[in-house]
Amino acid sequence: MPISDIAVCPCLAGDTKGIDDVIEHVHLMVEPVEEVLFNVFDASNAPQWRALKAAFYAENESIKGATRELIDTSFRKVGCCQHIKLL
Repeated sequence: MPISDIAVCPCLAGDTKGIDDVIEHVHLMVEPVEEVLFNVFDASNAPQWRALKAAFYAENESIKGATRELIDTSFRKVGCCQHIKLL
């Protein structure tokens, strides 16, 4: 069976919404850092900078979890196509 036939397997014909969601989440995560309205190098702004970093790291953990779930789900879907021989 040619490798190109794998695309016919319904298990692998998933939508890309999960990937798009993770990418959008990453873009939203960096916006507050890119658009910060205070001088991050001014010591008097340290509390705001700490809060911004904490929110960033919390979002980072959330994205990592969503990415792990997306990868796990993708591998479970691929597992249902074990009947296909690549070579």
